[in-house]
Amino acid sequence: MYLAVAVVVGVVALLNLVLTFGVIRRLREHTDQLSRVARPAEDAILPAGTTIGDFTVTTVDGEVISSDRLGSRTLVGFFSPGCPACETLLPTFVEYAATVPGGRQRVLAVVAGESDGASEHVEKLRGSARVVRAGYEDAVMTAFGVKAFPGVCMIEADGTIEVAGGNLAGFPAPAAV
Repeated sequence: MYLAVAVVVGVVALLNLVLTFGVIRRLREHTDQLSRVARPAEDAILPAGTTIGDFTVTTVDGEVISSDRLGSRTLVGFFSPGCPACETLLPTFVEYAATVPGGRQRVLAVVAGESDGASEHVEKLRGSARVVRAGYEDAVMTAFGVKAFPGVCMIEADGTIEVAGGNLAGFPAPAAV
């Protein structure tokens, strides 16, 4: 009898040990994956002082926009559906965009992906920005060096990024834009 109880306890302990090692291994895999995806906010897009690459895109309203036609002090934002940080930044971006001198002609919003969430983002941004839907590998994403979402920047007429990051911290006050 004691031998049977000892064997059962031993088997349960061994099973517990194997499952614990499995959970630890899985957590390490997830940590490695997250470390490759998660980037600091300032690394979301090209940093201030760099020049954007060439691109040509068509907005959801049919307007053709290219890198050489953006104009001075243009606010640009990159959003992805399903991104919690994008959901948080979106209303602030829309509010900030509404104060940019020149109105929506000086604001470009790029929504990545083709999901239903992308359509919701487009509708929220349409009133205050020219909106583009783009794939994650499209020329506009490459031109701005998008590595994470959200990403925002203010560019000069020559395509130089004045200020950039993963949020609007450090951007000029809306009245001073």
